Amino acid sequence: MVNPDSNGAAIAVTYRAFVNALRTAGHQPGAVTTVIPVPPVEIAPLKPPVISTKPLTPADPPPPDTGGVTVQTGGLSAWLKSLFSKNAV
Repeated sequence: MVNPDSNGAAIAVTYRAFVNALRTAGHQPGAVTTVIPVPPVEIAPLKPPVISTKPLTPADPPPPDTGGVTVQTGGLSAWLKSLFSKNAV
């Protein structure tokens, strides 16, 4: 086993189930196939898109009204810059 751990028994069970599934499907180790089965493909026209007559609503609500107060964001450096700028209150 390459990576022994506490899940070794579960890995061994999964491996055996996989090998059994391959054998059931007809896999033969080292065999070469010349025919690859291709399932039938159904081609049909696409259905027309559904177009809503309702007006679109914006995905994001408008920003809240701050009452004329400028809200500065950006952390400590933005706060220090506003503190020492001409606009400081």
